Parts: sequence; structure tokens; C-alpha cells
Amino acid sequence: FGNIIAFRRYRAGSSIFGDEWSGLKYFNQFMKDQNFWRAFKNTLLLNFKYLIISFPLTLIFALLLNEVKNVHFKKIVQTISYLPHFISMVIVAGMVREILSTSGPINNLITKLGGEAITFISLPEWFTTIFVTTGVWQGLGWGTILYLAAMSGINTELYEAAELDAKYDYEGAIEKLDSFPDIANYPDMSTKRAEYVNAMNSLVEYKDYSQIPNLSFHVLIADPARAFNDKELGGKYNQNFVTIDEFSKILEQLYANNYVLVDFDDFVNVGQTVSGTDQFEAKSIFLPQGKKPLMLTETMVNYFEYMVDSNNDGVADAGGAGFANKLFLDGNGDIKAQYIDSSNNTLTGNYDFVPILEDFIKAHPDFSYRGARAILAVTGSQGIFGYRCNTSYVSTKGNDFYEQEKAGAIAIVEALKAKGYRLACYTYENGKYRDMNSAGITADLQSWTQQIKPIIGDLDTFVFAQASDLSDYTGTSFNVMYQTGFRY
Repeated sequence: FGNIIAFRRYRAGSSIFGDEWSGLKYFNQFMKDQNFWRAFKNTLLLNFKYLIISFPLTLIFALLLNEVKNVHFKKIVQTISYLPHFISMVIVAGMVREILSTSGPINNLITKLGGEAITFISLPEWFTTIFVTTGVWQGLGWGTILYLAAMSGINTELYEAAELDAKYDYEGAIEKLDSFPDIANYPDMSTKRAEYVNAMNSLVEYKDYSQIPNLSFHVLIADPARAFNDKELGGKYNQNFVTIDEFSKILEQLYANNYVLVDFDDFVNVGQTVSGTDQFEAKSIFLPQGKKPLMLTETMVNYFEYMVDSNNDGVADAGGAGFANKLFLDGNGDIKAQYIDSSNNTLTGNYDFVPILEDFIKAHPDFSYRGARAILAVTGSQGIFGYRCNTSYVSTKGNDFYEQEKAGAIAIVEALKAKGYRLACYTYENGKYRDMNSAGITADLQSWTQQIKPIIGDLDTFVFAQASDLSDYTGTSFNVMYQTGFRY
């Protein structure tokens, strides 16, 4: 309708399509007006400024939304961001006028901070800012729809193959692309497949598995001042433990020296003989030229009470020696460490081995061979991973406390296994097995089986506490461990 009457003479009460053809009369009249070119220039400038600000913001917002894993939270954010688009421009103008008035919330804040009220609406220098900000607020959410739709149209096979590629699993990456029908009709996928084939063909077999180093750490020190000044154990903490900053630097150095994190399953095949006994065989690891395999272990991940609880009430406190006190899952499902600082504030973040390693692998996915993670070794007499899930706590803390701790432990165990961590027994009582007879080892492992196995599940890996391994790997003590299920 507008396109029609722009070229016709219109009179009120007559036909809506106008009475007579006027051609370009009104266009000439408008362009000859002395204010036309100023209005034209201002329109271009305002829209250009709006475009250079709104375009990157909309794209960034869409990328952030696309990365949100929590579906319900994502939908809430999307809905809230879309709503302004449906508000009439007249209402938006009224809202802006009220907000920016001399008695509005913006000026109220300015005057409370000691400034003078600003008449935003009447000052020309503020118009562009108000125009662009209002437009971005109203159109940001709606503008993400196109970008999100485009992202959802990208072949997920490319994403998944790229993730496998970063972990040196070129066979898996090729298989993932080959699962897509008519790959030949998609040049990008065909090109990537060729890249993966070339990368796979250039890999070098690592043969000397006996030379794979295993760096072992106790739980990390979050607060060196408290740990090293501990009257009783400060010297041992200084000698035998590393801080979270030192561990981060060690990871950087390992990465710079071309080390790649591997797991037993990457270079050991487990089968059975005809008689039914376990048979272990070497399995090839293929890495790019110059890369070297490495294993990592963290022990004492039960967070002993003497390290985190100064008054022995079963609750971590500021009197602890500066260590994290438990692992837990945050709102995004990420594994983090809980830590009580010297002011008794409960903090969450990268205060121990696991969350630091997770963030490092996220930033450097090629540090992990096919998703390999570290070995985490725990005792059982005081629970695991900071959860006091031993039944001995029922008498002092109550059954509700025990059940809650048990549930927390099970949740973190499942999360760690899902990430690829190999969980290991560190004895039940933190005992020196070399100094114990077979009866003592049997009793220790029976306690493990009764108290911890129902929570952590079957384990095949054992880390000797206090560097005290068996003196004889063929005797009765070894058989007790083997019959309990330990193979590594």
C-alpha cells in the first residue's frame, strides 16, 4: 500500500489508492528540502554505528548460547533475550524516557554517588548512545536466531571428528566422517578426511613401554603459607608436596617438552588364556614424531582429616593446613575442588589436581592421548574424595550425614570415571604393605571391600601407600591382592 500511494495523489476520504498518478513529484519535493541531506546522512551514520556494534555482539551472544550445555538454562536465557523484540517501539521509547529522566533510576544513582543529574533526552551528544543501546537491547536476542540456526546446520560429524583428531585418534576421526552419507559431495569433509589419513600415516610407534614415566603427586597445596608453617608437618609438606601453582607450571613444561598423557589401557591388552587366567600383552601407541607418552598419578585424594580439619569435628575449617577438602560437581557438571581459606570462607575452583588438569586438557586437548586421564588413588578409612562415607561416621555424625556423604561420593566417582580417570586403591588404612604380613593385608583389603567397594566399584589398580610395595610378587600377600581383583 505504501509503495502505491508514494506515486499517487492521495486525498482524505477518497480511494485508498489515491486519485491521480503523481510520479516522482513527492520524491523531488522531499529531496529538495533543505533538511533532507542532513537527515539522510544521520540515518546512514546511526545505522552504521548500530551495525558495527550489534553485529559482533549478536554473533558473540549466539556463540555463547550455543555452548551452553544446560538445556533449561539455555531456554530461559533465550526467552528473556527474545522478549524485547516483541515490545512496541512506542513502549520502548516511553521506557527509555522514564529510565533516563532526571527523576529516573540512572540519575538517582548518579546523584547518590555525588554527581549532578543529566538531562540525557535533551542533550544531542547522548542521542547516538541512547539510539544504539536501545536498538541492541531490543534486537540482540532476536538476532541470534539466524546464527543459532546456521550453527545447528553444521555437520556434527565435523565437530566430533575434530575432537577425535585432537586426541590422536585419527582412525576414529576417519570412521566418524565415513559414517556420513555421500561424503564425496561435501568438499570440506573430504578434505578433512584426507588430512586425517595423512596424519595417521605419519605417526610413529612408541615401543619401549618400560620407559613411560609416571609422575606421582600427593594432593596439592592451595595455601603454601599455612602448609609450610604447620608446626607438626610443615617440613614434610614442603619436602613431599607441590603447590597448585607449581603443578600448573609442571603441566606447561611437560606439554612444552612434547609429553602426552596416556593410560594403561592405551598400551596394554588384557585377555585370557585357555585355562582362564589373565594374560597381558603390549599394545601399540602411535604418536606424532617427537611426542612421548607419560602417566600421572595423584594419591591421598581422600583428603585426610588431619590436613583439613583442625578440631577433629569431621568438618573442614580454616585451621586446616591449606589443602582442598573435597571434590564436587558445580552447576555446569564440571569437577571442582572445595577449599576453606584462612578466613573460613568456603571457596570452589581449581584448588587441586583434577580441576587444574581438566582445564589444562580443555585448553590443550592434544595433551591427552585418546581422552586419557590420570590415576587417582584413595584410602578408605576416612572416606574418599573428601566424603566421609565410612560407616564409622554414623556413630558420631548420624546416619543422615553418612547417607548424604555416600551419595556425594557416588556422584563424584561416576563423574571421574566418565571423564576417563582411573581410580585406584591406596590401601584402606594408608598402611605399609611391605611391613605387613598376609593376614594384615587381608584384613585391610576386607575393610576396603566392605566399606569402599560398594561406593567406588570394582578396581583393578593399586598404588602402594608410603612407597611401601611388596618384597615378593609371588607369595601369599601377592595372591591376596590378586584375588581381590588388582592387576596393575
